Amino acid sequence: MLRFGKTTKLELRVDMQADAAAVLNVRGITREGQFTYKATTANTSLITQATFGVPDIPIYITVEDSARVLSQGSAFVSVSLLANGEVVQQLVSGYIYGQKALSWPNTQQVDLRTGGGKLTTISVANPAAGDEWLATVPNGEIWLVHSLRFNFLTSAVAANRLAMVSIVPVTAETIRIFPSGFQVANNEYDFTVAEFGYVPAETFDIFRNLPMPNNVIIGPGGTIGSATDTIDAGDAYQGIKISIEKFFTTPI
Repeated sequence: MLRFGKTTKLELRVDMQADAAAVLNVRGITREGQFTYKATTANTSLITQATFGVPDIPIYITVEDSARVLSQGSAFVSVSLLANGEVVQQLVSGYIYGQKALSWPNTQQVDLRTGGGKLTTISVANPAAGDEWLATVPNGEIWLVHSLRFNFLTSAVAANRLAMVSIVPVTAETIRIFPSGFQVANNEYDFTVAEFGYVPAETFDIFRNLPMPNNVIIGPGGTIGSATDTIDAGDAYQGIKISIEKFFTTPI
């Protein structure tokens, strides 16, 4: 093993992009012996870094979720070797979570769900009466929308409402999803929007099903929300839940 410690400053840089805070153990071995460092992820979905000095080129490196609190898709990590502050090799990269660490030299490391992001549900705050609801994708994230559910209660003011869902994946591009019929005054519907593959005609009590396109992907700054025709000041949206698969992207 070559030794460069006296003429070249060697470091390990850990790049982390996560939506949850967790402590990572960075362990390894050089000719000088074993080392252990700790790096902490941020819950911002933005890239953070931690840099550690090493006396020699590492023989082995492992990075793991120390408390096993992360789930698949919660934290993407890369480890690079720096010489005099410059990256000379990216050693390893990928998701880190309770059941999966990253190691170098590379071993056969597979995810529980190959290519899968973080499965999660976004709870949207209930808007004030007469207002629309809206969720915005944070910087550094991409959402693959699987389904959503919301309740819409109309006031006693006579009017035919049309409770549509508006999706803006990127600037100036809008997808509208709308029911087949109007909602009258003093009425309550509970909507489920999902990839049904057809236009559901069946209804039961207050429940209404709406089909959505396959693979609805919303990038950073994109939105999903309501767009209600003839909404009244007393109408109210509530119980808004969006089931998504979350991925990371280069922050804007």
